Amino acid sequence: MKTLITVILLAFFIPSGAQPAFYILTPSDTVCNGTKVTFQADESPFTPHYYRWYVDTTLAASDSVYFIADSLQNGDRVYCLLLDTLDNEMAHSDTVHIVVQHPISAGAIVGPDSVCEQTTVTFTDSIQGGTWRAKSFYANLQGGAYTGQIYSYYGCPTPAPDTIYFTVHNSCGTNTTTKPITVLPQPQPYLNIEGCFQIGENFGYPSTMSEGPAYCSGTLSSNSADLVVESASNSGIYFRAYQLGDYIISNTDSNSCGVLTYNLPVRISLPPSPGEIKIPDGPLCMGDVITLYDTNSVGYAPFWSCTGNARVDNLTGVTTLLQSGTVNITVMVTSYCNYYMGTTATFTVNGVPQVWADADSFCTETGNQLHTNLPGGSWTATMPGITEIDTATAIAYGKAQGATRIIYTTKQGCKDTLSTAVSNCEESVQLFPNPTFSTINLQAPLNEEMRCYIQNEMGQTVIEKILSGNQQTIDLDALPPGLYIVSVVTKSGTQKFRVTKL
Repeated sequence: MKTLITVILLAFFIPSGAQPAFYILTPSDTVCNGTKVTFQADESPFTPHYYRWYVDTTLAASDSVYFIADSLQNGDRVYCLLLDTLDNEMAHSDTVHIVVQHPISAGAIVGPDSVCEQTTVTFTDSIQGGTWRAKSFYANLQGGAYTGQIYSYYGCPTPAPDTIYFTVHNSCGTNTTTKPITVLPQPQPYLNIEGCFQIGENFGYPSTMSEGPAYCSGTLSSNSADLVVESASNSGIYFRAYQLGDYIISNTDSNSCGVLTYNLPVRISLPPSPGEIKIPDGPLCMGDVITLYDTNSVGYAPFWSCTGNARVDNLTGVTTLLQSGTVNITVMVTSYCNYYMGTTATFTVNGVPQVWADADSFCTETGNQLHTNLPGGSWTATMPGITEIDTATAIAYGKAQGATRIIYTTKQGCKDTLSTAVSNCEESVQLFPNPTFSTINLQAPLNEEMRCYIQNEMGQTVIEKILSGNQQTIDLDALPPGLYIVSVVTKSGTQKFRVTKL
């Protein structure tokens, strides 16, 4: 399209007595080849008058303040004369010396048709001073030096088309030339798979899909006949391992951009096996600290965990039994390839008994009532010559002076121990005769009040009396023959006697 360029000529007269002249004022005397140029002269204050436009010495237009030219040549001179009605010259304009400029050409881009990824090549053009640009957002193009880049998220890279642009500009317009090119990927030998497998496995999975496929292209091989690579695809590598050990899988890929080899270290290991959880023999009681064992485990050190009323050290298996109830213990074993496998054992924690007696110590020939929070177990005296225990009534009787321990064992085997002492109490209550046919006598060292309870073998109270004085007699005639427990309560404490009524 041709462009209309207007050159304004301002005509004015010089009031100096000389012949008036007007001057052409224009921003540029350069015109583009083949374009129309419009010249304009000011209206003259003299009337009547006429305009005569000249190109060089040739009359080009007349009788108009405007002159439109469309075929000016380089070096032409344009000027205007102002004539009166008698064709006498009244004023002469300045001369515009024409410079014709042609629209610029961008030339042709010179360079290769393809570029290897991450390789820099230089493109040139016969025209100087232009600007370079690439269509691809990822390419780097500086002054004709082009570096290609291929982005292939989650996939193998493929040749990527691109376009090089070279643009030049002058006052007659802008011109751009292009060159299509192809960015070629570098060889892709990288293997994106885990480097550790269990014996028996035959497929290597991608380590992380976000980093691309497992395999793109190339020729696979291994460094041993015990590891045979059978096939490969984007999703993984098929192989066959015959022996445990460390191997190398190599992949060599080549194209017009070069040759690259990637070596992947591979370990073939045994699968993890947690074996069996070994629980210590014997009863498991609340408060016990036990050590659990993982038998025949294969792999890294086991990791222990538990649910229930227990606390286990994750690394050592040392377990503290906190409360009675069910405990689930799990041991996890990790293989060299970070595979996990676990096994679980369940066991019961039994409650621990608590035992106490009516008195911390008692006298020979007297009894001391024993108590527990978990009835149904058995009582044992560690020193039978000092203490004798009636297991039916849970009464410990002093036989001789000395210290002793009494052990209570639940049905589940959990134990508690009571330490006590037996002494010859001179100030204790004496009971006689024993056995007896009808009466018993109670003699206290001091003249103090005594409260007496007599219970049969069923634990029923059959006689209850309050006595005063140092010696009192209790009649047993109304009671049938049998074994009775006589409890005497004084300020000094409680004494128990086993009395046989004949």
